[in-house]
Amino acid sequence: MDLQIIQEKENILLSRKEINAKIMFDGKTPSRQDVQKELAKTTKAKEEMIIIRKIDTSFGTSTAIVTANIYTDAKMLKETERQNLVEKHIGHVPKKVDEEAE
Repeated sequence: MDLQIIQEKENILLSRKEINAKIMFDGKTPSRQDVQKELAKTTKAKEEMIIIRKIDTSFGTSTAIVTANIYTDAKMLKETERQNLVEKHIGHVPKKVDEEAE
């Protein structure tokens, strides 16, 4: 996977950087965790402070546009971002479906 930052905007009021990036990949679209790790390497930020807002893949291509926020303050991250996005990025385990119910 190759990541290229297209736009980077500093948002001082929310203690974050707003990133738009382009990723080129082989095979299936990378997961949020994979993109988060690659973005952390590129920007030298902590993985737990990065929230991937959207991965937009064009049909039939092996490129995607990523929208992400990189926070400098954990408190602002939890206050600003939607709860479901925060849970996805901190390793929230989804509820398992009972096999007996099927």
